[in-house]
Amino acid sequence: MCFRPGNVEAPIVCPTCNNRVPIVSGFRPKACPLCGNDLPGENAQPPAVPPAAAPIAAPAAPKPPQEGGL
Repeated sequence: MCFRPGNVEAPIVCPTCNNRVPIVSGFRPKACPLCGNDLPGENAQPPAVPPAAAPIAAPAAPKPPQEGGL
């Protein structure tokens, strides 16, 4: 049987070192344990997600050869 805390929230990502800091049982650390810099607060907006790339168009069908040669 493995131990799993009852209340686990999505981790906070440190803006300096990109370390994922877990929030366990409502405890929200104020500083990153890896680099020591301040973490964003509770009301901070999540980082913007870049827009998806445009789909690649399918190639066109080949054209029939023209008469007359080269």
